[in-house]
Amino acid sequence: MGSPSSPPSSQRRPHARNISHPVVRRNTRGPLDIVDDDPLANPSSVSTTKPQSQPSSSPVDLSFLLNPELYHNPLPPASPPQHPAFPPPPSLTTTSLPTLLDSGHFRPAASLALQTLLQQPSPTPSTVFPLLYTRLATLILLHRPDLAAHESAPLAERLARGSLDPDVVPWDLRVLLVRLQGMVGDEGGRRRGVMGLYSLAGEARAKARATSLLNNAEREVWRDRVRDLGLRAADALVEMGELETAGRHLEGLGGEGIIFRRALLKVRVGDVKGARALLEGLEAESAEREVLHAVVEVADGNYGAATARLRACAANGDATAANNLAVVGLYTGHIATARQILEDLLHLSHHSDHSHDIDDDEAGTVLPATPSVLFNLCTLYELCTERAGERKEVLARRMARRTPGPEFGGWERAGVEFKL
Repeated sequence: MGSPSSPPSSQRRPHARNISHPVVRRNTRGPLDIVDDDPLANPSSVSTTKPQSQPSSSPVDLSFLLNPELYHNPLPPASPPQHPAFPPPPSLTTTSLPTLLDSGHFRPAASLALQTLLQQPSPTPSTVFPLLYTRLATLILLHRPDLAAHESAPLAERLARGSLDPDVVPWDLRVLLVRLQGMVGDEGGRRRGVMGLYSLAGEARAKARATSLLNNAEREVWRDRVRDLGLRAADALVEMGELETAGRHLEGLGGEGIIFRRALLKVRVGDVKGARALLEGLEAESAEREVLHAVVEVADGNYGAATARLRACAANGDATAANNLAVVGLYTGHIATARQILEDLLHLSHHSDHSHDIDDDEAGTVLPATPSVLFNLCTLYELCTERAGERKEVLARRMARRTPGPEFGGWERAGVEFKL
């Protein structure tokens, strides 16, 4: 009797998994790659497609942005509260919005921008969108991106649904809307923010390549926007903790500034050798290169070499190098020297340990009191004196007496910034 044509079911071999083979990645170009192919350089390669249609001249209905219920008015109290040494903000009735922004008074600027926005008799894109951008940007500077995301949601939703022509919205505002999506929310929201940046980059790249009606200056604007979005995508990936992904992303971008960012990322993931190789490949000498070289030396434990590089840069007036030099001094136990460096940086040098001597010094035009410098100096006060509280109070009063400016990162300084 012949064998059956097929074995019994109990003797059948189980389903075998197909062996997978690695697929070689093709050298493709993404929307964030630099637009380096110039169709205008060769007349035969100029696209014959029609340029994208311009925004319609019909009135745009922006009345939905004038609903007071969409906004947080008044703003919630600052938490932590402003240090009492800082004077109250100027009056909104006697101060213009540009003046508030130039002086770094971001909280009253946010209130005045909203007040002006809601008082628009006939809202037009040229009046509404700049005010909305100022409102959202100042909220971010006040460390309230959650409020900014909530207030921007109606406009973002209309753009997503296609019920509003994106060409009528200023480019900077569109980028800010996408950035807000990635700054708040869960992991999914942050990933959607990255994809939104890629979507904008694809649009910018298409506009830089598709039409022959753009002159060279206009094309360069769109090329710059592609570069900017590439850097923003890298920053978003770093914020998500995707450091290696951000590094691979930066490899597709060109320019000396990109090499500096790649070197910092390599240091952060522990690839000190790779960071050193990137910096040594640069031909031009610069202060930024020397500072990054010093960071690499610190990562390798070569504090002496790092100190020599940073001291040379600080002697030439590089504030970033001086700040890092103080940090290296802290690492190596030279706390008094580190404190002196930061006090010189902020024009706080004194010849006595009495706090009133510091307070009586006149404040000159010096380095802006960035949060990192303030934090480092207050930390050093805590390490080198039992009167750290007095010194930090004096420092707060000294900062409050200085001329306001946007480079200070906002004039509403909280006590926590001085570790009080």
